Amino acid sequence: MKDITRLEGRKSAPRQFTSTLLFIILAFAIPWAGWIALAISDVHRPWLVQTLFFTGDFCSVAGLIATYHAGGRPALIDLLRRAVRLRAPIVFWLYALCLPLLWQVCSRALYGVLHGGIGHFELTALACFGTAPVLFLFLTGPLGEELGWRGFLLPRLLHKNSTLRAGVILGAIWGLWHLPLYYRNWEMTPWKAPDFLLGVICFSVLLAALYIGTRGNLLLCIITHWMINAAQQVGKTMFPNVKAEGFSYKMVELVVLMVITVLVACVIKFPRGDKHAIGPEHLTKRCS
Repeated sequence: MKDITRLEGRKSAPRQFTSTLLFIILAFAIPWAGWIALAISDVHRPWLVQTLFFTGDFCSVAGLIATYHAGGRPALIDLLRRAVRLRAPIVFWLYALCLPLLWQVCSRALYGVLHGGIGHFELTALACFGTAPVLFLFLTGPLGEELGWRGFLLPRLLHKNSTLRAGVILGAIWGLWHLPLYYRNWEMTPWKAPDFLLGVICFSVLLAALYIGTRGNLLLCIITHWMINAAQQVGKTMFPNVKAEGFSYKMVELVVLMVITVLVACVIKFPRGDKHAIGPEHLTKRCS
């Protein structure tokens, strides 16, 4: 029986490699083509700018394609079910909804204390989470990326790495993926590149912890990704008197994020190895 399992694993190994390679090619090629075209061309038509920008959403499409290639219809159905699964421990719902907001509140409050005071705190700004511009952020990274990064790639990384290491590796890939989109900005202000990369790695570790804690709940990963983006906008409204901008604020924001990440890593026991991997990889083995 063990020999059969090993044989099946060997047979599925090439398919896993080609599926992962397929994902990387699709997830990078389409967005990079759109973003490079956006960067080097003199585009003025709003619809064309938006079209080229939203090529980044092909990351999730790449995740769906690669998942189907790796495990067929059962793996694809499993991924989609995990993307709409509401059932999860309440502590992880609080994690998804509150941790990004805590990051922004602590960052802006600390920066305010260090630079003349916090001033007025606008609690009613929380209502901004329900406004159309903030809800629109779901259509970018959260829905456009998570089925690829956490839906497809993270389970594969977890098979051979600890949760912490898988989160760091994925964070580095995730940060590099944004290069054509932010290249011009980073070229003008070089410190923003390492700041962004370290921030993305922290977010990746936090999302990996959430993924493991909820046994692969992609819906909460999508919501957390949205909260990370939305909290940065809402935070500005919550602290109207804090002029949080520039290098000094970004360093405070990064330090607070790193502290939160370290605390989460200390509180949550990160499992190691293949037996803890969750997601379509198991379906792939059964379908081989």
